[in-house]
Amino acid sequence: MGTAERLADELPGWRDELGLSGVRLRPAVLPDDADRIIRDLVPLLRPPVGTTADPHLGGR
Repeated sequence: MGTAERLADELPGWRDELGLSGVRLRPAVLPDDADRIIRDLVPLLRPPVGTTADPHLGGR
């Protein structure tokens, strides 16, 4: 099992190396996995306040 931090670090590479413009995350166990995506991953993909972000991946 991976971590939210690892996935957030992988996504820019997928975009840059594979040309992906987005990903679809499918929770394996509802609502547990959906809650973890929202709580743990989404904040990592948001740009820090006051920065200019990449509009495609939250500037990470």
